[in-house]
Amino acid sequence: MRARNGLALIAVVLVNLTACDSGADDEQGELTVPKLTDAQVIRGWLAELGVGDYHSAGTFFARDALIFQTHRIRLHTLAQAIDFNSSLPCRADLAETERQGPRTLATFKLKAGPGGPCSGSVQVRVLIREGRFREWIQLPNEPEPPEPKPQPDDRPQRSPEPA
Repeated sequence: MRARNGLALIAVVLVNLTACDSGADDEQGELTVPKLTDAQVIRGWLAELGVGDYHSAGTFFARDALIFQTHRIRLHTLAQAIDFNSSLPCRADLAETERQGPRTLATFKLKAGPGGPCSGSVQVRVLIREGRFREWIQLPNEPEPPEPKPQPDDRPQRSPEPA
């Protein structure tokens, strides 16, 4: 049985990556752990989903996290967070993030997952505190603009035939 916590794994990796930083000690001589960025938290969560570790993926969600996809739910327990993660039909790569005040707009490029083929992208506005999702709000997809209908004047013009 694999017993690991996704947040702990990310923290260990980041500590190892920043161990050479000369500012790693605080005034009392204790090691300070760098604060994870929202993008790092999102990538850690995606990594756990990618290997099918729904328990570890669930630990990325705070108690009472607000989720809105097709309807609004609150994840009151770890078991509900695990169920939410295991219900996601697609897998995704993080394409970009944009800070919006205290929240982050994350754009995901969808790919095949347990639900079968997936494509396109989706945007989710998240609020992350202390390395955990407090809000996870999927934005509606904007419809593709319709193809313009050709107007009579838009038809290709034929060149006159040489005489």
